[in-house]
Amino acid sequence: MRPAECDDACMPTADRRVALVTGSSRGLGAVIARRLASDGFAVAVNGRRGDRQAEQVARGIRGDGSVAEAFCADITDEQQVAELIAAITGRFGPVDVLVLNATGPQPEAPITEVGWAGHLAQLDFFVKAPCCSAVRCCPRWQPGGMAASCISTPRLPTDRRRAGRPMPPPRMPRSA
Repeated sequence: MRPAECDDACMPTADRRVALVTGSSRGLGAVIARRLASDGFAVAVNGRRGDRQAEQVARGIRGDGSVAEAFCADITDEQQVAELIAAITGRFGPVDVLVLNATGPQPEAPITEVGWAGHLAQLDFFVKAPCCSAVRCCPRWQPGGMAASCISTPRLPTDRRRAGRPMPPPRMPRSA
């Protein structure tokens, strides 16, 4: 149970909503985490274990007078996700908003050159990870809890003959 109020500026109050932003130790995720914090959320900044940038983002948010902590876990690992959600809940309370931003390495090769392991890695990040996170957060959600998925467009594969320039988009067949 969360206390109704705390003197410590880094502790949430009972009416503060909690947001988990996966992959928020850099890039778009860090921007989203900062925005949610400025909107009054207690933010769980997430990166992989050993990711020092997660703590830097959380420290920057706290420096702006908002509430944030770094919670590192591999979101493709079900046990680490369970531990992640438990740690966030223990520190801030249950997660109200889940932003699915984390991505893994994305192949920069034509689909015909990507092996099955590469495809499975994509499934881990874009299917398994969001499911693991949502399964742990959703059971306690009442109307008003939410999840959002950030969709990023990877760079287009390049053809070595085009000297690193992006491939043109595929042409659609003309209908008769």
